[in-house]
Amino acid sequence: MPPAKCELPPKVRLVYERIANINGGTRGCWDVVAWKGDELQFVECKRKGRDRLTENEIRWLESPMHAGFSLVNFAICEWNVES
Repeated sequence: MPPAKCELPPKVRLVYERIANINGGTRGCWDVVAWKGDELQFVECKRKGRDRLTENEIRWLESPMHAGFSLVNFAICEWNVES
């Protein structure tokens, strides 16, 4: 397992900083930020029937749209515990 805190590669860090600035300097992030080369994917995980997007998460979805990203760069992963 990777450490609980890790450093982003410089290119990804610059994207994060640009999005945070567009978002009024508010820090935050998605549950998963994945990259391969210059491609980035952002994923938010929500538990089915128990979790929903917060106001801050909605802003974090809208802010990258102003930074040149589109909806294809985002996914919401809905999960459930089977009993």
